[in-house]
Amino acid sequence: MNSIEIGQGSPLILIHGWGMNASIWDGIEGELSKNNKLIIVNLPGMGGCENINNYSMDSLVDELNLLIPINSIIIGWSLGGQLAIAYQRKYSKKIKKLILVSTTPCFISKQGWVHGIKKEVFEKFSKQLVLNWRKTIEQFFLLQLYGMPNMRKVANNLQQKIFELGDPEPNALIDSLELLTTNDLRSDLYKVDVETLIISGGRDKIIPPTASVYMAEKISGASLEIFENANHLPFLTEKHRFVDTVLRFIK
Repeated sequence: MNSIEIGQGSPLILIHGWGMNASIWDGIEGELSKNNKLIIVNLPGMGGCENINNYSMDSLVDELNLLIPINSIIIGWSLGGQLAIAYQRKYSKKIKKLILVSTTPCFISKQGWVHGIKKEVFEKFSKQLVLNWRKTIEQFFLLQLYGMPNMRKVANNLQQKIFELGDPEPNALIDSLELLTTNDLRSDLYKVDVETLIISGGRDKIIPPTASVYMAEKISGASLEIFENANHLPFLTEKHRFVDTVLRFIK
């Protein structure tokens, strides 16, 4: 795991989601770094960062801890949001605030949890990933950008830009996807004891807004913002609203 640092001021940690890297934040880092020190994380095996042998939530949280200073605010997107929740559970004294973007405590539907992806859909995606990771990632970009004009062109351009930092390691894609199949952080939501903002896209085809509503109900005092016209990437599809919302919250 490594990070890119930009700007000066209070530490603001940005953690990307599955299959992506630090470049996913390029469109908003200029505004966010005007009064903050951004620490933009590359997870293992992503963005040219070397993979690790033990790809578990505990090991990722401990590696994150080496990058995160005291009094940090974390912005975690998708898988990055799950990591933010797990990090806050273990190292709560270092965290000032949390921002959870397009995040869910549990990706897979199961008994008592209807806000996830069906297990058989996830298993099919996993098999496709093993057979042809590039094609699978291309499909994933399209799914994330659902509803955008010129969606395929935007997805191709975004993928090209992001992977300028380096292709993801296939083993890291498989290992991190396995995390998403097993993670269930619902019981951890009650333990979040810092001010929390939850942002969700109303047109998200990966994580439904109902998952964000659930989190907002379980995290004490959490604020919820649903961007009705945004997809899984609200910081791209509604960039100005996203930046304004974040800057108001972190003041």
